Amino acid sequence: MQINRIFEITYMLLNHEQVTAKTLSEKFDVSVRTIYRDIDRMSQAGIPVYTERGKGGGISLLSDFVLSKVLLNADERKSILQALQTTRAVKFDPANEETLAKLTALFGIADEPWLSIDFSTWYGPSAHDFEQLKTAILTQKVVTFDYYNAKGEMSFRSVEPIQLVFKSMSWYLKAYCLAKQESRMFKLSRIIRLKVSEQQFTKRLQEIQVDKSLKPQAPDMIHLKMLMSSES
Repeated sequence: MQINRIFEITYMLLNHEQVTAKTLSEKFDVSVRTIYRDIDRMSQAGIPVYTERGKGGGISLLSDFVLSKVLLNADERKSILQALQTTRAVKFDPANEETLAKLTALFGIADEPWLSIDFSTWYGPSAHDFEQLKTAILTQKVVTFDYYNAKGEMSFRSVEPIQLVFKSMSWYLKAYCLAKQESRMFKLSRIIRLKVSEQQFTKRLQEIQVDKSLKPQAPDMIHLKMLMSSES
């Protein structure tokens, strides 16, 4: 508990220029005296922490601590943060947010990301569908749904979900179809009445056969004849 508390104190100090001992004692439900013991241990471990007493005082870290403790260069740090920031477009995850906050503080990068990506649409799959499919993929549970093909024909499907795929501005479910006995790609916007069953499955080693209806269709050909005067 003591080691975890020291790590948490360090992260708090990285996120805030100054924190009072009273604030830390209330957060961790320990006495102010215990907090000062933790600060002493942090100092002995080489963490450049210092305190200022009196009104407006508190506990702080030296400003160059972040740079001196990070082994990655600036571009590598930014790449890691941008990767985590991009995952926000798919699904909000408290664990991801906590990791992002800690790494942002550790790397000392507070700038807004240069790129913002939002894959959601007004007519795309709901967050509930994403959560259900994520759960089914991770727990290896069979899912069932009604599916409309490109011609508008509906059929009931029972599949073993493998992966969610974003391609050509649309979301797809990569899965093994139990009815067709082969791997397929299902467009999420054509899926309705999605349910996760209790039936477990074992992952198969199968090649994904892309549904022909998902491939771009060639435009209709128009044959033209041109008549030209011999005098021109």
